[in-house]
Amino acid sequence: MNLLQQLEQQFQFHYPTLYHQLYADGMLNWGTAGPNWITQQYPELRKNPPLLLFANEFELMSFDDIESQLSEFADPDYWMDIRADLHFIPFAKNGAGDMYCFLPQEEGSNEIPVVFLWHDANRAVYKAKNLTDFIFRSMLEAVADVEEAEDGLLQQENFADNLHHFLKTHGQYLSRQQQEIITDIYTRGHAEWPLISEDELSSLLQKEISWERLDDEFHYQNG
Repeated sequence: MNLLQQLEQQFQFHYPTLYHQLYADGMLNWGTAGPNWITQQYPELRKNPPLLLFANEFELMSFDDIESQLSEFADPDYWMDIRADLHFIPFAKNGAGDMYCFLPQEEGSNEIPVVFLWHDANRAVYKAKNLTDFIFRSMLEAVADVEEAEDGLLQQENFADNLHHFLKTHGQYLSRQQQEIITDIYTRGHAEWPLISEDELSSLLQKEISWERLDDEFHYQNG
């Protein structure tokens, strides 16, 4: 039994099939967090980027951190006071401690939305209807003229190489149409950020990952 299966059994949920595939492919390992990560581990990681290494405001959580957070979510006295009908499964954070989570909504369904959960405010937002669309969205936002992109690793030196590596390891997890779009954008004649405008980003998201709940916010606390 691997780590994902152990977490599923312990907390009674199921990860998306794609997340299991990412685990099997070694895509869920960002190395060991610490003050020397950027100088000692990142230079090698960037050559074969694990899941969304170059995304904006995105830090993959370790499995120890995931288990700890799931245990806290399961505690009825946990300070976040999350409603009993909401079962957030965290897998990443931003630099401020807010979380990217799966939010299973139908038993047995593999169409599990990704939401962004503010840890210090009673609100969350739907980012995509499934993990594939979330990866696609994150890859677009990483090269778009949006404020959060200023905090991403993609804009450091070796921008063109980083684009190549990002596409190399992530393209296989997208739909064929999504692969073609990302490839076209990432291989344009210039290699300077941003590659697309905020308006282009919005248009692509509405066209390619349209969903009635996309970017909808909701309250997650009791009361």
